[in-house]
Amino acid sequence: MRLDLSYGFTETLLKENVDGEALEWAAGRIRAASTDLRDDEPGIVFISDGAPIDAATLGQNPSNYLKNHLMEVKGKVARDLPLAIVHLDSGVVHKPAPLHPEALVANPLMHGHWYANADKSITHVSDVIAQAIATING
Repeated sequence: MRLDLSYGFTETLLKENVDGEALEWAAGRIRAASTDLRDDEPGIVFISDGAPIDAATLGQNPSNYLKNHLMEVKGKVARDLPLAIVHLDSGVVHKPAPLHPEALVANPLMHGHWYANADKSITHVSDVIAQAIATING
């Protein structure tokens, strides 16, 4: 399986990422569609750099607000749906633990800077995501 992930490797991708909202949105979409689904129970592969951030939200709330929200949402979603987490090591010093100690780790930088080795980087990330999908499907 090869996933097309090249669109996700952009310099501006990690400026505003509200992980909890994204996870809530995905779970809501699955729940809304669940009456129409005939396949096995769907699950979510959640890809995170381990650092939810949004300047506007953080400007009006405590610094741990987004992390706390993510952990609350993650707990609720994991009780209802199969959930696999992929920690995308973006090269910034964000570790998956303690937010996601169970995460599979994808490191697109393992072959050097991803710009120079985009094919290898994308293939590696795609392989880790495929592994996450396999854990959901049993």
